[in-house]
Amino acid sequence: MLKNTKKVFSLILAIAVVAMSMFTGVVVSAADPVETAHGTVDLLEFSTTGENLPGSTSKYYDTKLDDNGETGADWANAIIIDSAEEFVYLCKASGNDTIGKYYKVADGIAGFNLATDKLDIDGTLTGASLAEGKTNMDVVKGSGKNHSGGTPGFQGHFDGNGATVYGAWTNHTEGNVANYAGLFSRVKGEVTIKNLHVKMAHFTAKNVAGGIIGYHAADEKCTVTIENCSVTDSYLETQGTGWGTSIGAILGYGASAPAKREANDQKDYNGDGDMVDTIYQDCPYIVKNCYVNLNEENFVSSGEDGVESEGERVCHGGVAGVLGSNALSVSDCVVIGIKPYAMSESTSFNDVQHSGLPSHFANVYTTSNVAIKDVVIGGNGAVAAPQSFEGKVFPLVDAKLKGAAAAENMNLDWSVWMADEEGYPELANTHKNVTLVDKEDGTHAVTCACGFGGIAVDHNFVNGECACGAELNCATRKTIAWDGSVAAGIATGSGTKDDPYIIKTAAELAWLVQQKADVTTDKY
Repeated sequence: MLKNTKKVFSLILAIAVVAMSMFTGVVVSAADPVETAHGTVDLLEFSTTGENLPGSTSKYYDTKLDDNGETGADWANAIIIDSAEEFVYLCKASGNDTIGKYYKVADGIAGFNLATDKLDIDGTLTGASLAEGKTNMDVVKGSGKNHSGGTPGFQGHFDGNGATVYGAWTNHTEGNVANYAGLFSRVKGEVTIKNLHVKMAHFTAKNVAGGIIGYHAADEKCTVTIENCSVTDSYLETQGTGWGTSIGAILGYGASAPAKREANDQKDYNGDGDMVDTIYQDCPYIVKNCYVNLNEENFVSSGEDGVESEGERVCHGGVAGVLGSNALSVSDCVVIGIKPYAMSESTSFNDVQHSGLPSHFANVYTTSNVAIKDVVIGGNGAVAAPQSFEGKVFPLVDAKLKGAAAAENMNLDWSVWMADEEGYPELANTHKNVTLVDKEDGTHAVTCACGFGGIAVDHNFVNGECACGAELNCATRKTIAWDGSVAAGIATGSGTKDDPYIIKTAAELAWLVQQKADVTTDKY
């Protein structure tokens, strides 16, 4: 059972009912959680007045997490998040309470819908919104509630458990949070975000926007790990043009950590020789197994006058925007629609050497038109220079990225990723009800109850797991009743070690156990 008892689940709707509502005009109440093929999507409750401000006591915003005995000391004792209100609290105003603690979304939660205006869980509109001619993003941008907040920000470790966040909207253009926006607008210190997906979001700030993390404020503990996450169908926007103005699909801006060292003989800025010199340590930023599906139009940099102009000092990155650290590592990622590395139109004021150079990338796949040698600006005021991404970033056409071809052309961990029969690969953690469908040709397809049809792969089960990485769901293992008949032989396989006989029926098993040694000797 889920631990949160503040809400009463009034009606769990089947997938067919949700689908029917889209075509019949029957509106699913925004007050009820919705059951999907993956579990429950919890909807944020909204007040009719007021903003979603830190410290608010409105019903739609928890000022602290329920205390149910979890210590948060490690992943095994992670504090469980099982409501949209608790999730908003964690993103927005948890601050120093989260230092070094571990959090995890409850197993029964497939996602959180944070939009106010009847945004369906699959990103489509229903009811009055559709009748008014609104687009999906009109709903998200007009929700009127800032879902994530400012200083000091989240400072712990978060496991989304495969949950998808729909309809998040953050508009940080004024006050002390104007500089950054994202699902986690500001984080600090050592932070982990994993197994979390952002869809149909719109994040706006003066300077920095990121899909998962907007801005990371480093300290002496500054490793940031983002893995098994995705950002799709979302808009990231900045309205400034100054130094450090950047947009990153996963991470907007990452700082380096200041560190002190003893005064030395080197002359300091004041010339008095007594000032302790300040140096900076590189913070590791690790992005692994992440999926981005955005186009250039999803990156909006309007500038201070509201209109983007050529040469503005804004950096766009398909993974990260601007980093003050030279320790970025991007690996095993799929980036659709935009170049994975950061670039800028400005040749006179730019700082993307830490997020745009090939040395920071490994085994990244993209549909973007990436030349083997591309022009990336190497620093503030530096002259643009060709950079070779050969063996680092692999541009592939759709025919090599989609369907069964994906597994052939992409060296990914297929226990983490799933290749669809038709579309781009997806992260397996978004698919919670996976079964193995026998193709009756010696292969099976990993298929999800949501309709995702995986490609067929060879059977090779060891201890209940297949070589493809998918777990053998107990529900897919069937017990066959014997009708007393005996087969004439085993139809599949030749009996060699490389091509063993495959016993598919009780009648074939009955034939096998009745054979003499001369028939089965040295056979597999």
